Parts: sequence; structure tokens; C-alpha cells
Amino acid sequence: MSQQPELMAKGANGMTNEDVIIDLSRQLEAVAERIKEITEGISAMREGNPSICENYENFLLDEVAHVQILALDLTQAVTEGEDGNLDEAFGPGELTDVPENEDEDEEPDEPTEEDA
Repeated sequence: MSQQPELMAKGANGMTNEDVIIDLSRQLEAVAERIKEITEGISAMREGNPSICENYENFLLDEVAHVQILALDLTQAVTEGEDGNLDEAFGPGELTDVPENEDEDEEPDEPTEEDA
């Protein structure tokens, strides 16, 4: 199994890109476990004490924000080994393709009987 030389280069902190990717993946796993535990707790407390559930829902939102940050960091770490351009982190597909003749300001057409 050959490694790309760009991925093996050590960063300023002495970690290879693979080390960073593995570390971020472990952090994502831990946060996902916390999200699961908080959600299970909310579910168990919902009927007994709804006011406490509101606090835990805020904790849940904090953890979701943490996942988003880690996912962006992971995307950056993975793309650094290629060309470092985050704009090209995703290949052609639904997220990147824009039809040439579609105007963003136009309202969508009403569905016709043929569309149904």
C-alpha cells in the first residue's frame, strides 16, 4: 500500500495528515456518542421534567455544532493532501452541478398534470 508523499509530510505540530485525520475521526466518534447519550436522556426525561429537557436540548445543539466544526476540519485535512482547495472537496454531483439555464431568482413552475 503506497502513501501519497503529501499526506506523509509532517505539519508544524509534528503530526502527519493521517494522524490528524485519525484524531479528528476519533473526536467525531466521541461527540456522536455524546449526542446519542444526550438524546436518550432527553427521551427518558421528556414526560417527567420538560424544563430540564430544554437545557439538555441546548447541550445537544452545542454538540451538533461541534460535529459541524470537526467535519469541516476533517474535510480540510483530507483535501490538504491533494491540492488544499476546499472549494473542490466535493466532486461533480448534486451539490456542485448547477443547470446552465436555471435562474436562481425565478419561481419554480407549477406542476402540471403531466408531472404527476
